[in-house]
Amino acid sequence: MKIGANYLTEKVEGKTIGKFDGIYQMLIQKGYLNTLKYPGKYCDIASLELLLKMLERTGCEVDIHGLPGMLPATHSKVMLANIQWDQIPEKLWKVPSFQRISTHIGLDNQDRIANYSPKEFWQTFQDNQEKMKRILREKTGREIQFGGENQPGGFQIDPETYTPEFLSQIWEKMDFGVFDIAHGKNSAQEEGISYEGYLKRLTNTQRVKIFHVSGNMDRTGKYIDKPDKHVMMDESEFSEILETISVFSNLDLIVTEYAYQTKYAYEKEIIMEIVTLKKLVESKDVEYTKKIGLFLEKELKEKGENLEEVLEKIEK
Repeated sequence: MKIGANYLTEKVEGKTIGKFDGIYQMLIQKGYLNTLKYPGKYCDIASLELLLKMLERTGCEVDIHGLPGMLPATHSKVMLANIQWDQIPEKLWKVPSFQRISTHIGLDNQDRIANYSPKEFWQTFQDNQEKMKRILREKTGREIQFGGENQPGGFQIDPETYTPEFLSQIWEKMDFGVFDIAHGKNSAQEEGISYEGYLKRLTNTQRVKIFHVSGNMDRTGKYIDKPDKHVMMDESEFSEILETISVFSNLDLIVTEYAYQTKYAYEKEIIMEIVTLKKLVESKDVEYTKKIGLFLEKELKEKGENLEEVLEKIEK
């Protein structure tokens, strides 16, 4: 199973910098990370260019989950309208691991299925898929698969577009599926059912290839009004992550979408998130993973200066 992470950049005095590149590079080198996901926090050209440089330096694989200007909504008439294709670096089309792209299933959060006739709604979806795949075929010279991810509840998104039944139907019509645990839990809450009940209603689960994880437990209160928090995984969420993995028989990539700092410095939290995810997926042992997390909390310096030393201790 491949382990991926959001590629995070920072904005400093109007300039985009790869502040955490050294950490990603070390984790790649030590085998804790082999895929970087774009976008991370910023879906812009500057962040994409930095990611492409990182891929060149490390040989890391890429997971593309959107493009600058793209509206993440498979059924929206303007999903592709604002992509400036000529501004996207040509290097992306030549990245060998760029074999698929994904985005959210459904409509923009201000839109509703009721605004469309059934024919128009499904035709837009089909047109978007065909246009995306055609353009990417022209750019790359190969077939790029197009997949869809479940949207979260709680953002004024049309409830019809995040039911298990709608989601399962779309997975069947796309090249592959993506499932996000935080989105699923948000949606289950909005549906008024348990998360376990939500999972049981899903079908076509064998088509899901990518699993997105991130913590939704904010013990600091910084993100109380943010339904999908994208913070570090909390140890109370480890069991649910393993249970969710067992639902999808053909996963080949698990990505942490951690993006927002809560307790420690960004550097420390990025490391803790990736290392604990790797250990959880490998061991399938919640208690062991908790011990790894506690060790990292105690031993790892805030800026990750002693990362290599800490990883060596873990492997012993």
